[in-house]
Amino acid sequence: MSTKESLELNEITSGNPLLSSIRSIVETTFYGNNVHEVFDRKTAYQLAKGSPGTIITDLTISHAEELDLPADVRTLVFNDGSIVGRTASARRIFEDLDKEQSKYEKILREAVYQSRKRQFYHTKVIVGLSEEFSVQSHLLGASIILCK
Repeated sequence: MSTKESLELNEITSGNPLLSSIRSIVETTFYGNNVHEVFDRKTAYQLAKGSPGTIITDLTISHAEELDLPADVRTLVFNDGSIVGRTASARRIFEDLDKEQSKYEKILREAVYQSRKRQFYHTKVIVGLSEEFSVQSHLLGASIILCK
């Protein structure tokens, strides 16, 4: 979406490409009252470990203490669902976004609406191979627990 976390007041204009409707739909999802922020790795690990269907392997995590985790933590695996991520088809959607943006906005709005009764976890992570080439990213993960 953007590597710019905040804008100056004079940058908030209708012509600013960083302020797209798709960005607004995605970003506002993080502010719902069904989204709970996870601030540390220990909490994230415990939530993942307690999630139904999680497999706790016998493989220890290297340098766990450097990651603020207990020395004896094990690798967790969750084997279900479709493989998603940086696929060629996803890249094509954003290459052709100008042509069908309203179509994708509608899909996103409906997905956000349909998810309103689910609990989500939000955390911030650093993504990158080195300090010189890394960026802060926001992750939103669904919980198995449904909101009442």
